Amino acid sequence: MADQEDLPPDEPPTNSVASVKAGKVTDSALNWLTASEEQVVQDDLSQLLSETRGVCEKLADAAVKMGAWQMVLWQPRWVYAEVDGLCYQKISTTEKPIGKPKKILYADVKQIEELDCAEFVLQTASRDYTFKAPNEDAATVLVHNLRQLRQLRVRPSGTGSDSV
Repeated sequence: MADQEDLPPDEPPTNSVASVKAGKVTDSALNWLTASEEQVVQDDLSQLLSETRGVCEKLADAAVKMGAWQMVLWQPRWVYAEVDGLCYQKISTTEKPIGKPKKILYADVKQIEELDCAEFVLQTASRDYTFKAPNEDAATVLVHNLRQLRQLRVRPSGTGSDSV
């Protein structure tokens, strides 16, 4: 109390023990809040990853030209999202994934565009990847989820554009 007597009359006395306890409570609350926010982000990420999967058709790279006509080939593929990119791989006649998966990194994706007829395109600097979902609703969900995953991946590293 002797220290408080030395304070100017307009300053209230401080209780250093209470200040330390309040600081610890505030730090604990902030740590809990941060951990809770990180858990929500992880839960959202887990849900996005689990929703962004299924059998789609992928447009083959080279189209066969026959005079004025062009024949395109759609190939069934197992498509699934990972934290850093969209993976696709061949499937068997029983729709089981086979072979080595290929990955389109979100960091390389310039734009994700939804087209008509349940089709969507992932555009990179080197090429476009065109997929066809089972229906238009599935295509809308896939495009929405892929855009979110791409933003999560692109924003922390500061690369890529957010023009989607």
